[in-house]
Amino acid sequence: MSPFTERSAPIRIGELSRRVGVSAELLRAWERRYDLLTPMRTSGGLRLYGEKDERLVARMLGGIRGGFVLTWVAVATGLSATVVLYIGPWRTLTVVMFQALESGGGGVATAAASTLIVVTLLPIALLYRLVRRYELS
Repeated sequence: MSPFTERSAPIRIGELSRRVGVSAELLRAWERRYDLLTPMRTSGGLRLYGEKDERLVARMLGGIRGGFVLTWVAVATGLSATVVLYIGPWRTLTVVMFQALESGGGGVATAAASTLIVVTLLPIALLYRLVRRYELS
């Protein structure tokens, strides 16, 4: 699915940087370190961003301004790609987390991110212990 709509044309990293108020170097770092941005690439390798990327950067900036650790939000976002936890009509914990970040509800966002991480990692840790126990016996 393309991140672009009929209303918006793809923009290059310099334009995204200007629109969101962060350096192109920071955007590249977020892409590399946290896998948050997934721009399309031209045949020449230039990054092309859409509205979705611009909204995501705005959310991340809101989270940073609210005192959230970028890595924590990135981990929760990454986990949400594989784990779907519904808490209401079609609302996942990731949706709750980002809606809370946008509205300034830091406590709710932190709770949603923490819950998502614990619920995902706990079964993995238990499975690891079972496998280790089986291997040792």
